[in-house]
Amino acid sequence: MSLAQAPEYKEIAEKVVDKFPTAFAHIDLDQVLFIKEENKGGKNYATTRVVKEPYNFITNYKFIITVYEPLVIGMNEAQKNILILHELLHINDNFDGLIKHDTEDFEVVLSKFGLDWPTNPSVKDPLIDE
Repeated sequence: MSLAQAPEYKEIAEKVVDKFPTAFAHIDLDQVLFIKEENKGGKNYATTRVVKEPYNFITNYKFIITVYEPLVIGMNEAQKNILILHELLHINDNFDGLIKHDTEDFEVVLSKFGLDWPTNPSVKDPLIDE
């Protein structure tokens, strides 16, 4: 396991929150730790976790978003933006828990970007207006 802080993903999250302030007004990005796992892969491109006991005793972070670098290395900017948007959608409105997918993904992500957004390099960037 090789973990590192990932400010590049926090920067994407800041852009997502700025672009969609109503949807993400409840999220305090200073309480979300962004890390990347540089060696591990799997079926998930990223995960969002709640910081629970006993770890909430030693940190002020409420959530950890982990991006699995081996899986996202080939993603373009638009795909990474959607990935971070997707992970932020997991954080509930009370900023104290997680929301599960509507289906295999969030309905809003599927309807806007399609089922194949992780592997489609021509996917629309959510941060660019048309």
